[in-house]
Amino acid sequence: MSSTLTSSADTAKKAKALVQIATAVCNVQGIAHKITNFSKAVFGEQDTEAAISAKKQEQARK
Repeated sequence: MSSTLTSSADTAKKAKALVQIATAVCNVQGIAHKITNFSKAVFGEQDTEAAISAKKQEQARK
């Protein structure tokens, strides 16, 4: 019986760890989404990479 309880406790710990990992991944994705939205606000709706590249080229010409 005690081995079953230990096994259940281990499973619960693993499940809790997986939930924490999933939560962390969601938080990172949320931050990335906010950065993307900020970039779109700064550079407009165009592709962010292209906008940054164009901005750098424009500054290099000056």
